[in-house]
Amino acid sequence: MPKTSANRNRMVAKLMKKSQAPRALGELIGSGLLDSLAASARAQSGLTDQLRKNLEPDLAPALLLATLHSDGTLVLTASSPAWAARMQFAGPQLLERCRELLPEARRFRVRTARDTGGA
Repeated sequence: MPKTSANRNRMVAKLMKKSQAPRALGELIGSGLLDSLAASARAQSGLTDQLRKNLEPDLAPALLLATLHSDGTLVLTASSPAWAARMQFAGPQLLERCRELLPEARRFRVRTARDTGGA
């Protein structure tokens, strides 16, 4: 993600901290918050898609999300603990490929998506 997305993320966090009270939709649209959130989501989606292309075909669908944090940490979100273990193993190669696109990537971390289903 370009540096501007880090600035957008800071702006979004600042706006969210200002008021935890519900806000009118018109206020959100006028503040640019929704545009900023949409741009951030597009950047994350693009990064995720690029990394999927560099994964083994059986591993690619298990990558749910890739995020590059402002400290240079590439966070990969896997669909299950088993896939997370495989991604952890592939992480150094992914990080190396990611650095070709995003030189600011310095380290990686793999997390597992939380199961939101019942039972």
